Amino acid sequence: LESGEQIICDIYQCTKPDVLNDPGTHSAIIRFYAKTRETQKAIDVFENLDEQMLQQDCKASIYSAIMDCYAKLGEIEKMLSLFDKLKHKKKVKISDIIYTIVLNGCSHAGMIDEAVQIFNEMEHVTVVTSQVIVAMIDCFARKPMIV
Repeated sequence: LESGEQIICDIYQCTKPDVLNDPGTHSAIIRFYAKTRETQKAIDVFENLDEQMLQQDCKASIYSAIMDCYAKLGEIEKMLSLFDKLKHKKKVKISDIIYTIVLNGCSHAGMIDEAVQIFNEMEHVTVVTSQVIVAMIDCFARKPMIV
């Protein structure tokens, strides 16, 4: 944890704008904190990003990182709220990875009806991948719905 935090400090002190403006950098920092159970720090990193960065193209990795953090914390309402906001952002494409995170979060929270609704909406927006199908099977396995 300490060496990871030292690297993060070094990154924030970096004067190269391409490092600080890279969504992958912020996504990795959020994931690091989430995986080391420093979830509040992960949330702080996300909340301190400026809106301009979050409006740019290809920022789905940042959203997937924080949504995964919320899901693992059991903060499903926060995850779903962010997901709903994300659906209305025109410059952010919701990837199958984000759908998988949301469906898994709903599954673990027992929110099967919400997962089914999201899945049905998803079919009109993006390609349904095997990861998404597996997440839905997990949902149905938690609530006997498979016939």
